[in-house]
Amino acid sequence: MTTSARIDFPVPTEHACYEGHFPGNPIVPGALLLQWISGYSSEAFSRRITGVKHMKFLIPVQPGDHCVVELNLVKVSDICADVAIKVVCSCGPNVICKGTLLSGSALVSAS
Repeated sequence: MTTSARIDFPVPTEHACYEGHFPGNPIVPGALLLQWISGYSSEAFSRRITGVKHMKFLIPVQPGDHCVVELNLVKVSDICADVAIKVVCSCGPNVICKGTLLSGSALVSAS
């Protein structure tokens, strides 16, 4: 079983939400960044993300930035299949967000 992953991803230069967040100086909304990170986590570990324990956004992300997300799977109990996924996402040398996602025992079905 894979217990860690590193994903490099470019931040799209265009997205519908940039127009209102913020006009003239767009930044990626934290909710959108969290959606991307959750998707990468689900794919990397073939697990459904069931929640966010905590996520701290430290530095704004701008369209066109290049990010790296590092993911580490941590077992939370010996009596169930629930896990936590530790997340650190960076752009260049700067950590932009860090936190913990939660995943229950249900595996994502292979399509």
